[in-house]
Amino acid sequence: MFRLLSYVLLALLLTSIGQPAFAAKRIALVVGNNLYENFPDFRQLKKAVNDAKAIGETLKTDLAFDVRLLVDSSYSDFNLAIKQVEADIEPGSVVFFYFSGHGVAINGANYLLPSDVPQPVVGEEQRLAGASFAAEQVIARFQKKGAKAVFAVLDACRDNPLARNLARSM
Repeated sequence: MFRLLSYVLLALLLTSIGQPAFAAKRIALVVGNNLYENFPDFRQLKKAVNDAKAIGETLKTDLAFDVRLLVDSSYSDFNLAIKQVEADIEPGSVVFFYFSGHGVAINGANYLLPSDVPQPVVGEEQRLAGASFAAEQVIARFQKKGAKAVFAVLDACRDNPLARNLARSM
């Protein structure tokens, strides 16, 4: 399954950015979070880090992206990496953002959870949002810096962390 995803991503990138873009700067931020320090054992993930490493290697080896790989990243590490990518973007750059880990939708926005996010509590959705990253805002930040294209792949487990029975969030 992963190999198929790699080929699909490769084909998408090659056809979308075309030959002239290969002269542009290519930057990738790849995040894989398995371990969440404030979540119980049954909420830990097993494959997010391996997926992120494989995606990062494909981007680096096959497409010559400058890859920043984060594994089990805290809020501060994730935030610093976003800022570093922003600083490296030049007009015309191509940016690839990959996240594999826990995510949640709050009031219609998708949030990506860092490894040190506090344990979610019903009624504290804004606290959870403030300790996470709104996916759409991360993408917008890269676009604002002048990236020609921003590709985002969000492989987020969307079990609702606020539900006691772990029902899927809508």
